[in-house]
Amino acid sequence: MRILSSGRLEMVLSALLAALVVFVGWRTANPEAMIRDLLACVAAGCVVRWPRLATMALGLILLTFLLTPREWVTFGEYAALIPVLSAGMRGDRRQRTVTAAAYLVLLTALQYHDYPGDLLFLYGGMVWAILFAVMWLLGDVFTAYRKAQQDAAQLALAQQRIALARDLHDTIMRSLTRLSLRVQLAEAEPDPGVLPSVAEALHQTATELRWMLTLLRDGDAADLDPVQPRTLSALLHTTRANLEHGGFEVTLTSEGGLDNVPTSVTRVLCPVVAEAEANIERHAQPGSPCAMIISVTDTGLDMVFINTVGTARSGRKGSALGLLGATERLAPIGGTLSANQEGTRWVTRIVVPVPAMQTSG
Repeated sequence: MRILSSGRLEMVLSALLAALVVFVGWRTANPEAMIRDLLACVAAGCVVRWPRLATMALGLILLTFLLTPREWVTFGEYAALIPVLSAGMRGDRRQRTVTAAAYLVLLTALQYHDYPGDLLFLYGGMVWAILFAVMWLLGDVFTAYRKAQQDAAQLALAQQRIALARDLHDTIMRSLTRLSLRVQLAEAEPDPGVLPSVAEALHQTATELRWMLTLLRDGDAADLDPVQPRTLSALLHTTRANLEHGGFEVTLTSEGGLDNVPTSVTRVLCPVVAEAEANIERHAQPGSPCAMIISVTDTGLDMVFINTVGTARSGRKGSALGLLGATERLAPIGGTLSANQEGTRWVTRIVVPVPAMQTSG
């Protein structure tokens, strides 16, 4: 496949045909036929570097076949297949069409030269037409394969950009938003006690930025990646502690076996729950009550985060990138997320179906 992609296939095929020409020419002791066939092979091998010039040169060489005795054993006419294949692999449809048509006429004429007055030359022309059709098909298959590779590479690059944007939002952007909220709170009610939390948020942002830069440079930032909770119970208690640290009154209600949720599902839920936590920090009035209601049943996992929207924050429009990223993270396990304002309440709901709970682990 590397030979196909590098454009050296034509030279390889020409070399193999030249080896056959030398072998047959040596046994038949016909140096003139062998030299002419080798020139045809050289012209066919040059279509990689000079497509049109080499194609025309090969056509002229094929014309000389009309002047040779019919009893000569030649293989140079098979070199005509190589430019047709090469043009198809390069995606040059016009060059391929012109080349195939011109060579087919020449080769049919050669068949008439070998079998004058006999309809057998038409059979030979049909055989050449079939061979050209095979080269045509192979060229199309290679072109389609190469396009599929390019599309896959572009899709992979797009997925990388989406993942990068998602990770940047879930780390640096979220920390900066949290820092902005704390600075606004300190500005509204001057309190030196807020400064340590601001400094902590700045340190967290710097750590996340360093982690992202290391990941982009080396592709491996596992040593800097913060340790995430491995169980749903630990994740919920961490979320509750973060909200209480931000001044919220948190009520946590759960039912079912939280620790039965697979670690792989919990790993997916970590950034999603963090987005729900960030929504509470953005939309709720500091010091107001909020609730987390979690249920693990036979139908799956249901998580609801509820907070009252403060008057000063009810008109605030945040970015939809966080919700979009959370939705994308849940999609592979069949989970869904919804977030909207219902009256004076902001409700974020996360649902993970039973299949994800059973097949993950």
